[in-house]
Amino acid sequence: MISQQQIDQLVADRTAFVLFGPTASGKTALAIELAQLLKSEIINIDSRQLYQEMPIISAMPTAEEFAQAPHHLYEFLKPDQSFDVMQYLSKVKEKTADLWQRGCLPIFVGGTGFYIKTLQEGMSPVPAVSFDVIEIYNKKVEDLGIAYFYEKLQEVDPTWAAQIEPTDKQRIIRGLAVHEKSGKPISYWQSLPQEGALNASFINIALQPERSILYNRINKRYEGMIETGLVAEMASLKAKGYSKDLPALTSIGIPEYFACLEQDGDLQQAHEQVATKQRQYAKRQLTWLRNQFNSDIMLETPNIEDLISQLEELIIKKNKG
Repeated sequence: MISQQQIDQLVADRTAFVLFGPTASGKTALAIELAQLLKSEIINIDSRQLYQEMPIISAMPTAEEFAQAPHHLYEFLKPDQSFDVMQYLSKVKEKTADLWQRGCLPIFVGGTGFYIKTLQEGMSPVPAVSFDVIEIYNKKVEDLGIAYFYEKLQEVDPTWAAQIEPTDKQRIIRGLAVHEKSGKPISYWQSLPQEGALNASFINIALQPERSILYNRINKRYEGMIETGLVAEMASLKAKGYSKDLPALTSIGIPEYFACLEQDGDLQQAHEQVATKQRQYAKRQLTWLRNQFNSDIMLETPNIEDLISQLEELIIKKNKG
């Protein structure tokens, strides 16, 4: 068991846990158990769970789970609120400073690799672009086609254009919008030193289930989503008239259900499409975990005893070092 003295030293070292794993791997329950044992608090690092009005499709912790440990940065944005990763980091820095001051350890939990990488490494100072500007480009793309704008991007930023697919609407538009705003290509901004990372001593915990087990968990959870009102949630969200191009509404499941509801399509087919995309997303998350997440602790199952055992060994090793 981790002693209070060891916890105090971790706090003094500005330690922060980062628990990453693919969707449906059991991160939420494991994080709660860890928070209870270490008297710590959980900070969301899943970009989908920042938003209100879509708890089922985003696999938001339940009310019961929220009650078992303090949780931060969940469901505080409306779907049409503009919010980027640098704003997220600003809130994180305020929250972690408060936790360390109170003698608590932050536990970051989520499956958004980009947010984790930025938290730990920072990012290049690319100018932010408002959603209104992005929306104007989206409407132009509908009229003129994405190929026209990819050619425009090749003219103003051939370096960035060569790095992305000619059909990647989101990145094409972002490249053009950044150039329009700043007068410089996005590749220039990305060449600058990264900034904004959280000043912390990170302990990275990777949750990597065997693939067949993970896919079974995904399928079971998705069936539960449908049973608890997923379609009604999507219909309610669509009825509020939000633009389908909002970043909050581009995550897996929402575009598929919006299209199905608009066209009075086959719900069963939509269910199958979303289930397939969730498994594909989990596969991408596992690839990111193996290639970009420098884990200190690796778990095949969300087992708290195994986690604590490895954590004790890690603390002993660090103290000897």
